[in-house]
Amino acid sequence: MRRSFTITPCQLCGTPFRLKAYRAADPARGKFCGPPCYWVHRTTLRRPMSERLWAKVDRSGGPDSCWPYHETGRNPKGYGKIGTGGREGQEMPASRAAWIVTHGPILDGLHVLHSCPEGDNPACCNPAHLRLGTPADNSADMVARGRNLRGEQAKSAKLAAAHVIDIRARFDAGTATQTELGREYGVSNITIFDIVRRKTWRHL
Repeated sequence: MRRSFTITPCQLCGTPFRLKAYRAADPARGKFCGPPCYWVHRTTLRRPMSERLWAKVDRSGGPDSCWPYHETGRNPKGYGKIGTGGREGQEMPASRAAWIVTHGPILDGLHVLHSCPEGDNPACCNPAHLRLGTPADNSADMVARGRNLRGEQAKSAKLAAAHVIDIRARFDAGTATQTELGREYGVSNITIFDIVRRKTWRHL
């Protein structure tokens, strides 16, 4: 069966082109001469990134509070993500988008880092809680906040240095067992074992 065609002008540039009749008869379909015009049309219709970003950010807490990105738009690590638009359909961290729409482009090689007063909050998009930093700065933040640790290491990182000194002194003196110390400080026996054997907190 031979398909019928019609000649119609491109909806964007006006160039006449051949279009299948069933598509020409459908008012819901755009009529474009090729992918370049179609994607220019899509980009033009797409809401600006700033509008799409702030529509998914909770700013009700005021200018000094964290502004969390909507939970349905976060990745497994808790960071918001937003499409950049265009044909490639790429995504970027919502915090990076918040910096760009507020302060402008970011130089190559720099990261957007969080400095939330309430603690590490990857979902936050408040520009007042964001700063630019190098990969080294980002790594230093990870170490300082224990995000580079896993399992029992992450639990032991929640203990203060004074707690570690107390744990070692009491265990060495024989006044408390690993089980008793773990129960008191809310960590497992393995965490206490690593502390008293100096597998963790070795700098103390």
